Amino acid sequence: MTRRPTQTDGDNRTGRMFDPEDRRTRGDVIRQGFRSGSAIAVVMLAMVALVEALSNQWNEGLTYLVSFMVAGVVGGILQQLWFSPRIILKISYTPRLVGFGLTYFVILFACARLGHWIPVDASGGTWAGFIVIYMGAFAFITLSYHWRFRREAGTYDRLLADYRAHRSGSNTE
Repeated sequence: MTRRPTQTDGDNRTGRMFDPEDRRTRGDVIRQGFRSGSAIAVVMLAMVALVEALSNQWNEGLTYLVSFMVAGVVGGILQQLWFSPRIILKISYTPRLVGFGLTYFVILFACARLGHWIPVDASGGTWAGFIVIYMGAFAFITLSYHWRFRREAGTYDRLLADYRAHRSGSNTE
Protein backbone atom coordinates (compact mmCIF):
# COMPACT_ATOMS: atom_id res chain seq x y z
CA MET A 1 0.00 0.00 0.00
CA THR A 2 1.48 3.33 -1.01
CA ARG A 3 1.18 6.38 1.15
CA ARG A 4 -0.90 9.18 -0.28
CA PRO A 5 0.66 12.65 -0.30
CA THR A 6 -0.63 14.84 2.47
CA GLN A 7 -0.98 18.57 2.80
CA THR A 8 2.24 18.65 4.81
CA ASP A 9 4.35 16.82 2.21
CA GLY A 10 7.13 19.16 1.20
CA ASP A 11 6.39 21.26 4.26
CA ASN A 12 9.39 21.08 6.59
CA ARG A 13 7.44 21.93 9.71
CA THR A 14 6.11 18.49 10.61
CA GLY A 15 7.70 15.09 11.00
CA ARG A 16 10.92 15.98 9.20
CA MET A 17 13.32 16.34 12.10
CA PHE A 18 15.42 13.26 11.28
CA ASP A 19 14.53 12.96 7.60
CA PRO A 20 17.73 12.81 5.51
CA GLU A 21 15.80 14.46 2.66
CA ASP A 22 15.12 17.52 4.80
CA ARG A 23 16.64 20.45 2.89
CA ARG A 24 16.26 23.16 5.50
CA THR A 25 19.28 25.30 6.26
CA ARG A 26 20.62 25.87 9.76
CA GLY A 27 19.01 29.29 9.67
CA ASP A 28 15.63 27.73 8.80
CA VAL A 29 15.94 25.33 11.72
CA ILE A 30 16.93 28.11 14.12
CA ARG A 31 14.04 30.31 12.93
CA GLN A 32 11.61 27.42 13.41
CA GLY A 33 13.00 26.84 16.89
CA PHE A 34 12.62 30.52 17.71
CA ARG A 35 8.99 30.49 16.53
CA SER A 36 8.22 27.32 18.49
CA GLY A 37 9.97 28.61 21.59
CA SER A 38 8.15 31.92 21.35
CA ALA A 39 4.78 30.18 21.13
CA ILE A 40 5.65 28.00 24.13
CA ALA A 41 6.76 31.06 26.12
CA VAL A 42 3.48 32.85 25.41
CA VAL A 43 1.46 29.80 26.50
CA MET A 44 3.52 29.47 29.69
CA LEU A 45 3.15 33.16 30.52
CA ALA A 46 -0.59 33.00 29.85
CA MET A 47 -0.85 30.06 32.25
CA VAL A 48 1.03 32.00 34.93
CA ALA A 49 -1.26 34.99 34.43
CA LEU A 50 -4.34 32.76 34.67
CA VAL A 51 -3.12 31.11 37.88
CA GLU A 52 -2.33 34.51 39.40
CA ALA A 53 -5.74 35.87 38.39
CA LEU A 54 -7.57 32.85 39.82
CA SER A 55 -5.67 33.16 43.09
CA ASN A 56 -6.41 36.91 43.37
CA GLN A 57 -2.73 37.76 42.96
CA TRP A 58 -3.17 40.00 39.91
CA ASN A 59 -0.84 42.97 39.93
CA GLU A 60 0.47 45.78 37.74
CA GLY A 61 3.31 43.62 36.46
CA LEU A 62 0.87 41.01 35.16
CA THR A 63 -1.19 43.72 33.48
CA TYR A 64 1.96 44.90 31.75
CA LEU A 65 2.94 41.34 30.79
CA VAL A 66 -0.47 40.34 29.43
CA SER A 67 -0.77 43.56 27.43
CA PHE A 68 2.56 42.76 25.72
CA MET A 69 1.42 39.21 25.04
CA VAL A 70 -1.85 40.44 23.52
CA ALA A 71 0.01 42.99 21.38
CA GLY A 72 2.39 40.33 20.06
CA VAL A 73 -0.19 37.64 19.38
CA VAL A 74 -2.71 40.01 17.81
CA GLY A 75 0.10 41.52 15.72
CA GLY A 76 0.92 38.08 14.35
CA ILE A 77 -2.73 37.41 13.58
CA LEU A 78 -3.15 40.79 11.88
CA GLN A 79 -0.05 40.12 9.80
CA GLN A 80 -1.58 36.87 8.55
CA LEU A 81 -4.96 38.48 7.93
CA TRP A 82 -3.56 41.40 5.94
CA PHE A 83 -0.80 39.65 4.01
CA SER A 84 -2.22 36.23 3.26
CA PRO A 85 -3.82 36.07 -0.18
CA ARG A 86 -6.08 33.33 1.17
CA ILE A 87 -7.82 35.81 3.50
CA ILE A 88 -7.97 39.09 1.63
CA LEU A 89 -8.16 38.66 -2.13
CA LYS A 90 -7.43 41.12 -4.91
CA ILE A 91 -5.83 43.91 -2.98
CA SER A 92 -2.44 45.32 -3.83
CA TYR A 93 0.49 45.46 -1.43
CA THR A 94 0.25 49.15 -0.50
CA PRO A 95 -3.34 48.99 0.85
CA ARG A 96 -2.41 45.81 2.72
CA LEU A 97 0.55 47.56 4.28
CA VAL A 98 -1.47 50.62 5.26
CA GLY A 99 -4.31 48.47 6.62
CA PHE A 100 -1.94 46.41 8.71
CA GLY A 101 -0.11 49.49 9.97
CA LEU A 102 -3.31 51.24 11.03
CA THR A 103 -5.00 48.24 12.64
CA TYR A 104 -1.84 47.24 14.49
CA PHE A 105 -1.38 50.81 15.69
CA VAL A 106 -4.91 50.73 17.17
CA ILE A 107 -4.07 47.46 18.96
CA LEU A 108 -0.74 48.77 20.25
CA PHE A 109 -2.34 52.01 21.40
CA ALA A 110 -5.04 50.10 23.29
CA CYS A 111 -2.47 47.75 24.83
CA ALA A 112 -0.26 50.69 25.80
CA ARG A 113 -3.22 52.46 27.40
CA LEU A 114 -4.72 49.45 29.18
CA GLY A 115 -1.34 47.90 30.01
CA HIS A 116 0.04 51.13 31.42
CA TRP A 117 3.09 51.14 29.16
CA ILE A 118 2.96 54.90 29.56
CA PRO A 119 1.89 56.41 32.88
CA VAL A 120 -1.78 57.37 33.00
CA ASP A 121 -0.94 60.97 33.89
CA ALA A 122 1.59 61.31 31.06
CA SER A 123 1.53 64.43 28.93
CA GLY A 124 0.40 64.57 25.33
CA GLY A 125 4.05 64.79 24.33
CA THR A 126 4.67 61.33 25.74
CA TRP A 127 1.89 59.87 23.61
CA ALA A 128 3.18 61.83 20.61
CA GLY A 129 6.56 60.20 21.25
CA PHE A 130 4.85 56.80 21.28
CA ILE A 131 3.29 57.56 17.89
CA VAL A 132 6.59 58.81 16.43
CA ILE A 133 8.43 55.71 17.68
CA TYR A 134 5.74 53.46 16.15
CA MET A 135 5.86 55.27 12.84
CA GLY A 136 9.66 55.18 12.78
CA ALA A 137 9.82 51.47 13.60
CA PHE A 138 7.08 50.70 11.06
CA ALA A 139 8.89 52.69 8.36
CA PHE A 140 12.25 51.04 9.16
CA ILE A 141 10.82 47.51 9.08
CA THR A 142 8.82 48.23 5.91
CA LEU A 143 11.85 49.65 4.10
CA SER A 144 14.03 46.77 5.27
CA TYR A 145 11.60 44.24 3.78
CA HIS A 146 11.28 46.32 0.63
CA TRP A 147 15.06 46.38 0.10
CA ARG A 148 15.36 42.67 0.88
CA PHE A 149 12.61 41.71 -1.58
CA ARG A 150 14.01 44.03 -4.22
CA ARG A 151 17.42 42.36 -3.86
CA GLU A 152 15.83 38.88 -4.03
CA ALA A 153 13.74 39.89 -7.05
CA GLY A 154 16.92 41.05 -8.80
CA THR A 155 18.53 37.71 -8.09
CA TYR A 156 15.51 35.85 -9.46
CA ASP A 157 15.44 38.07 -12.55
CA ARG A 158 19.12 37.34 -13.22
CA LEU A 159 18.62 33.60 -12.74
CA LEU A 160 15.59 33.64 -15.05
CA ALA A 161 17.54 35.57 -17.70
CA ASP A 162 20.40 33.05 -17.41
CA TYR A 163 17.95 30.18 -17.73
CA ARG A 164 16.29 31.71 -20.78
CA ALA A 165 19.66 32.41 -22.40
CA HIS A 166 20.81 28.86 -21.72
CA ARG A 167 17.53 27.42 -22.97
CA SER A 168 17.52 29.46 -26.17
CA GLY A 169 21.15 28.48 -26.75
CA SER A 170 20.35 24.79 -26.34
CA ASN A 171 17.36 25.02 -28.73
CA THR A 172 19.54 26.21 -31.62
CA GLU A 173 21.81 23.17 -31.42
